[in-house]
Amino acid sequence: MRLFTEQAPGIAAANATLTVRAVAWAVVQMRRENASVRGIARQLRVAWRTVWTHVEAELRRREQDPSRFDGVEVLGVDEHLWHHASTKPVADGGRGPKELTGMVDLTRDSSGRVRARLLDLVPGRSSGAYADWIKERDDAFRAGVKIAALDPFAG
Repeated sequence: MRLFTEQAPGIAAANATLTVRAVAWAVVQMRRENASVRGIARQLRVAWRTVWTHVEAELRRREQDPSRFDGVEVLGVDEHLWHHASTKPVADGGRGPKELTGMVDLTRDSSGRVRARLLDLVPGRSSGAYADWIKERDDAFRAGVKIAALDPFAG
């Protein structure tokens, strides 16, 4: 018996368990259908860790793409308090609430539909977190934003 291996990065990365197409499908399911990693793993009949390893790598790749900020004219900003369930107290390493500020592209497309795509989540729940994020963007991005909707938390 003879055996050979061929690498085809367009189909799957080296040593990958999921194909490029399966990872893209998983990301779409999470973004548009609010699917959980667990639900996707169940549908693909693989472990949770298998799905998350591939999806996390794809999300990190997308995060590094500067074109994700192109065309933003309407910027929505909202603060969130994200609670994690844990049996341990936060002081003992349990996962407690995280304060985050989210930036969302609310620009309408040519059909008039709102894109509603998450641009970023940053630590903090204050106008400072938002201001710092804006300062990190380039002049072209800031000049392109025509409307910014902000509901600041001042607690």
